[in-house]
Parts: sequence; C-alpha cells; structure tokens
Amino acid sequence: MFKPDSPEQKIAKGEHILETATQLLRDNGLDALSMNKLASACNVAKGTLYLYFKTREEIMAALYLSVFWNWLNALPQDVAGCDTYDNFCRAYCASLERDPLLVPLMCDAQNRIQHNIPIETFVEFKRSQSQGLEKLAQVFAQTLNLDDTQASQTVWAFHVATLGAANFIKPSAFAQNSLPPDTHGLTFGLGFSSMFLNTVTQLKI
Repeated sequence: MFKPDSPEQKIAKGEHILETATQLLRDNGLDALSMNKLASACNVAKGTLYLYFKTREEIMAALYLSVFWNWLNALPQDVAGCDTYDNFCRAYCASLERDPLLVPLMCDAQNRIQHNIPIETFVEFKRSQSQGLEKLAQVFAQTLNLDDTQASQTVWAFHVATLGAANFIKPSAFAQNSLPPDTHGLTFGLGFSSMFLNTVTQLKI
C-alpha cells in the first residue's frame, strides 16, 4: 500500500533536491541544469521533482535566494572597517566573487527565472528580493554614512554595475600568447572586477 511522505520527509526530500541542484550548478554551470539531469542525480523519477518544483526556473529561484541571502548575511562583516569609499567598493566586489554562483544567478534571476514560475512563487520571490535590498541598503547606509534615499539609490547603482560587469566573467577562448600584444588589454584586461570597480568608483558618494 502506498504511504505518502510525512511533512518532515517532504522537507528533507525538497532540501535534498536543492542541494543536488546546487552541486550540479557548481560542477557544470547554470545552462547544464535540466529536470532530467536533476532527477537522475537525485535518483528519483522526473515526475517526483514536479511534486516539489513545477519548473526548472522555480528551482533556480530557490537556489538564487539561498545563495543571495548567504552572501547578504556575510556582507556586513566583509565591509566592516572600510575607511574609504574605494575600500568599500573593493570589499564589496570581493564578496561578490567569493561564491562563483552568485553573480550568474543574479543575472538569471533578472533575465529568466521570473518568467516561468507560478505566480505564488513569483510573489514570494519578489518579496524576498525586496527584503534583501532593504537589508542591503541598511549596510550601505551604516558603512558609508548615507541617508536612506542615498543608500537605496547606491544599492541600485551597484546592482546595475554588477549585472553589467557580469558580461565580462567568461575568459577569452584564445590563449594569451596567441594574440598580438596590442589586443591583450581589451581581451584579457576587461574582467568582472575591473569593469565593476571602474563603474562604481565613479559614483559621487
């Protein structure tokens, strides 16, 4: 006789699915994750996944929020003691790069995740994002001595800079010694950190 999972078993199985999905992303990148591959890695039927998550994007949304909040909770300590705006920018940038999933998931959240999830998940997702941005603004206000309006505006500017600089994460397909020296700067010098810092350090804070 079929015996349904208990609430505790459902929670544990849902957490196992997310943990497995996270490991697949870390090993193979965002584009490699599919419901078929995840079902195989979890050793469950594909239909079982849909009992917990209705779409791939719903899984990505949960993963993004997990990675985002882990980063956000660590950020106050990362930027503590920054005595200048430039030092704050560098510490913030370093925090973004610590987990290689963070920035790609930020981009995915902006471009794809929110377009194929159930409306109830979308509402929860946006509420969590909003709460995170409010907390982030508090970190900016306290560390940079900004008022609430300035902090909120600066958070959005940093977010836009992050999404823009994310286009420079992937290294060139060419080996450095295969290209003429006069092309090295535009090919290898435009990484995420340099593009992010070049943008945010120009802000008038």
